[in-house]
Amino acid sequence: MTRSPRKKTRTAIIRQGHVQSAVRDRPLFLSRLSSFSFSLCQCGVALALLCGIAFSQDTAKAPATPSHHELAHHELAPYAVIFCTVWDPDSHPVYGVHVQLRRAGEKKFRWEAYSDHRGELAFRVPPGKVDYELAADPKSLKALKGKGLTNREPVKVHVEYDEQVDTGLHLTK
Repeated sequence: MTRSPRKKTRTAIIRQGHVQSAVRDRPLFLSRLSSFSFSLCQCGVALALLCGIAFSQDTAKAPATPSHHELAHHELAPYAVIFCTVWDPDSHPVYGVHVQLRRAGEKKFRWEAYSDHRGELAFRVPPGKVDYELAADPKSLKALKGKGLTNREPVKVHVEYDEQVDTGLHLTK
């Protein structure tokens, strides 16, 4: 009776140390080492190419000012900012007031915002010599826990060019 060859276990293969590779007639550890060194060489070449490209782009002189096509539209358009703080009669900031802004002489309010926890809000408006009117919405004042606050008349704000104008909106009882 002949015995079938015994199947080698993983431990026996590792201990043997000179297992032949299926691809070449080299020991297995040498074929793995050569494929590892080849992939490492490919990574090194790719890294060298990328560094060369990055270095050549850094050394190339960029134009002093970017062209019109490189800038987004909002970066080209100048603007002015109207910054407002809403105060109650005791000089405390008021949160959640709906404030509206319009050009002087117009009926329709064009901009609106709500005051934050510090009572502050801001409007971004076109630059130029323009007068604005700032008013609190009466409906939002009724919703403020029955404090009975009102805004008697709109606050006048004058803007010139692209600047920031700071103003306050004082509410009364």
